Amino acid sequence: MEYGAELTNVAVDKLPVNITKQPETKVSDVKHPADWQWDAEDAEKELEETVPVAVKANYTGKDKENYEIQQITITVTRSACEHPATKTEGKIASTCTQNGYTGDIYCEQCGRKLKDGIETAKQPHELKKTEKKDATAVAAGNIEYYHCEVCGRYFSDSEGRNEITKDSTVIPATGEKPTEPTTEPTTEPTTEPSTKPAVKPAKKGTKLVDSKGTTYSVTVKTTKLTGNSVGTNAFKEIYYKAVIKVPKSKLKYYTKLLKKRGVSSKAKIKK
Repeated sequence: MEYGAELTNVAVDKLPVNITKQPETKVSDVKHPADWQWDAEDAEKELEETVPVAVKANYTGKDKENYEIQQITITVTRSACEHPATKTEGKIASTCTQNGYTGDIYCEQCGRKLKDGIETAKQPHELKKTEKKDATAVAAGNIEYYHCEVCGRYFSDSEGRNEITKDSTVIPATGEKPTEPTTEPTTEPTTEPSTKPAVKPAKKGTKLVDSKGTTYSVTVKTTKLTGNSVGTNAFKEIYYKAVIKVPKSKLKYYTKLLKKRGVSSKAKIKK
C-alpha cells in the first residue's frame, strides 16, 4: 500500500471529505482537489507516519465569492507505509579471501531499513595444478603445486590449505655439464677384429730365405694396423727369425702389436 493522507473536518462541500493513499512526506506534496490550495504557511510542514497535522486549505475557485467561508482547517494524517517494494543495499560477494554479506533490505518507498543482512562464508580456492618438472643442468624445474586463479596464492595441496611461496616451487638447475663426446682418436677401433693375417704366413717350421741364404723379411707399409684389424694368430706361422720392416712412426706400437699376434721374440722388427 502507499502512504495515505486523510482530510477531515471539512466545512465546505466543494472539498472532498477523504483523500487517501498519498505517498508524500510533506503537505505541499499531497494532491488536493481543483480550486483548492494549501495555505503557504502550512505547505512545507513535514508529515510523519500516523501523526495528525492541522493544515489550512484555501478555496480559489471562480465562484469563491459565493461562499462566506473560503478557508478551512483540516487534519492531514500520513498513513503507515506497508513497504510495497524493497531493494537490497550493501551486498558483498564472498571470495576465497573474504567473507560476503547478503545486504540490508530497504523499502524503496519510505527508505526505511527493514532487515539486516548476514555474513556469508568464504568461497573455496579455484586451484590449477602444475605437474612436477625435473631440473636439468641449465634449466630450473618445479615441484608439484597448485595456483589459485582468483587470489593468486600458491599451495602444496589440492585442498588449498598449505600455502607456500612462488619461489619455493622452483627446483634450481643442477649446474652439471653434460658429458661431451671425446675427439681424441682411440688406440683401438671398435670394429670387429679381422681373422685374416696381415701377411701371408709361411709353412710351420720352414726357414724362409732367399737365394743368397739371407733371412726372409716382411715389409708392413700400412699405418692403419690395430689390435682389432690384426687377427690373434696372424703372425704365428712367420719364420721365427724373420725381419719385419714397419713404418717409422709406428715402430713402437707395431713392435708390441705384432708380438701379441704371434711374431717370435727372436724376430727383428725395425723401421
